[in-house]
Amino acid sequence: MLDVATARTFNGQLKQVYFGEAQRTKKFDLTAEQIYRTRDGKICSRISLYPTAKNRAARYRQVFEGRALITSRGGLTKDDLVPNATGRIVSKKARANALKRVNFGKAWREAVLEACKQLGIQRYTIPKKGSELYNLAITMKRSEPEATKEPGAEPEPKPEATKEPEAEPEPEPEATKEPEPEAEPEATKESEPEAAKKKPKKKTAKRKRKKANPKAKPKAKPKANPKAKPKAKPKAKPKAKKKKTLKNKSK
Repeated sequence: MLDVATARTFNGQLKQVYFGEAQRTKKFDLTAEQIYRTRDGKICSRISLYPTAKNRAARYRQVFEGRALITSRGGLTKDDLVPNATGRIVSKKARANALKRVNFGKAWREAVLEACKQLGIQRYTIPKKGSELYNLAITMKRSEPEATKEPGAEPEPKPEATKEPEAEPEPEPEATKEPEPEAEPEATKESEPEAAKKKPKKKTAKRKRKKANPKAKPKAKPKANPKAKPKAKPKAKPKAKKKKTLKNKSK
């Protein structure tokens, strides 16, 4: 029996542990007691793979308490989570980055608070750029790092870098002078106006007409079918006879 399952997938590792081929899975270290078989024949772990809570803090708590194996977003395991100062479960990397930013802007807030006291402002106010409070806070913030230095401390001399001896440049071989090309005779002035007069004509696109092919045979007209019955002419409708009306002739 193997100590650790060697299957590549997690489901394959579960099968190896369930059938006794290995003692535990390579991923999440699950033993045979934590694996069962469903009615459909599917082998799965008793601990759900992903948390079921909707809130992110609740999902992290399920993984941290062992009710789920990994988080649905990020794939964090129990070793990647830690509780913060208020008891909320967060990731270790996020907590480490947040602790680095604890003192962010602390020096500026202290400088503004001292400037408010000097100007007689009772409470902390956000300074407007270019105002008296803003300019005083900037000068106080810049003077803080100078005050932190010990008085009388001399700066340490920087070690001088050793200069390497410069290598003498090698003399370059003299380039052989190439013979200058002979000047071509200038064209006569009489040929200039003649070349100016002769301008290239623009070619206009002409439509190509299709020439009649003398060898082509004329299309034969369709012959009349002798067996076909002649079309009967439509009969004219008889005219309606006018009724004669007797008129009383007055004598």
